[in-house]
Amino acid sequence: MTRDDRIRWQRERLCPGLNLGTTVAFIGSGSSAALGYPTWNGLALELVKWTINVLKERPGSKNHLERCESLQARLQPKPLRGEGPSSPSSMR
Repeated sequence: MTRDDRIRWQRERLCPGLNLGTTVAFIGSGSSAALGYPTWNGLALELVKWTINVLKERPGSKNHLERCESLQARLQPKPLRGEGPSSPSSMR
């Protein structure tokens, strides 16, 4: 299959979905983050927080809750250089 054949094949499948309004384009979080939408990391963090709240109310979910809390810790944004508790700007 040539490149032109692949492009034609993709258009034939994408266009009907776009015309019906049943398709959502995910082009990356950079363009939408500037408009106030979350980045992929921010979206994942919000979903994990929501899941943790749900799991806290469900008996027998301790294992899943611990895994989600571990994931939440890894998703937390890291402070930028010079923005930690001992940075000059925080010592004012």
